[in-house]
Amino acid sequence: MRKENKNMTMAILILLMMFISDSYFAQWSFSLSTEGEYNSNPFRSPFAQPSFISTINTGIESSSDHLSIGYYGSYSFFDNLPERNAYWHQLGIWNQSESIIWGLYAEQRLNKSDYNIYNYTNLVSYLQYIFESGTIHFSFNPSLNMTIYNHFEDLNNILVSAGLSANKSFETNTTLIAGAVLNYKNYLNSEI
Repeated sequence: MRKENKNMTMAILILLMMFISDSYFAQWSFSLSTEGEYNSNPFRSPFAQPSFISTINTGIESSSDHLSIGYYGSYSFFDNLPERNAYWHQLGIWNQSESIIWGLYAEQRLNKSDYNIYNYTNLVSYLQYIFESGTIHFSFNPSLNMTIYNHFEDLNNILVSAGLSANKSFETNTTLIAGAVLNYKNYLNSEI
């Protein structure tokens, strides 16, 4: 009897969700995809180990007028090298207005125990400020990126970046785009 009650409760919940206004769920989006490729040397090794690589990607996003949040994940399977299977995932928060886009995200790569030396965590904050001067559209893009490796501490680093691009359109349906980026990378633990 208990199992029947659980099934009935579940069926009622599903029916209620189907009849709730579309506008309640409109700000949510979900994705699921697969990819496949054959690579004769996926790790660019002097001793090539060919493999067919299958990847499953998933994502979920929620957006409102004030804030958007998303979680994305990807698992890669190597048919001849199962010890190299790896999971990558990312959590992001961002907002967008007419002239400003800003965001924060964190990502991680998690490998199986034999290759966990390649695990890393990456934290990023970014801003894009769009403005006009006359008939030229400009975009200013600063960002701060911190990468931490679990087993390669000498490679832990902070990357500060700032870019400026200009976009000028002409009546001939031609657009001229120019840009410059300045990067500064500081290795946190390296004595090299």
